[in-house]
Amino acid sequence: MADKDSAAISEVDTGEIEPTPLDSEPSYDPRTDTYTTAFDADRTDAGYALVEALAKVRCCDVKDLPPLSDSLDPDALTMLIGEADAPISVDVIIDGFRATIRSDGRIEIEPPN
Repeated sequence: MADKDSAAISEVDTGEIEPTPLDSEPSYDPRTDTYTTAFDADRTDAGYALVEALAKVRCCDVKDLPPLSDSLDPDALTMLIGEADAPISVDVIIDGFRATIRSDGRIEIEPPN
């Protein structure tokens, strides 16, 4: 009989459960025309979280987005966000959407005008 931890791992490995790097679904603020979500910046790759957030805002699969590397160096983003000693933010335009990712784990996405 498998223990709970190995059962959870096998469910993830088989694709039955899709893990998400985001703490919550992006929420929309009509006053600022901005979507906001968050991720655990200490445990989650910043580039992965950013792409996942943008895919959720666009209601598409991450495979339908242009590669993040077309807009910035994903490894550099992860290093900047994950190893920041002071609060920082990185702004990037991806497929017309302006995204701001912060070292505290917040992600803000503004749709194209």
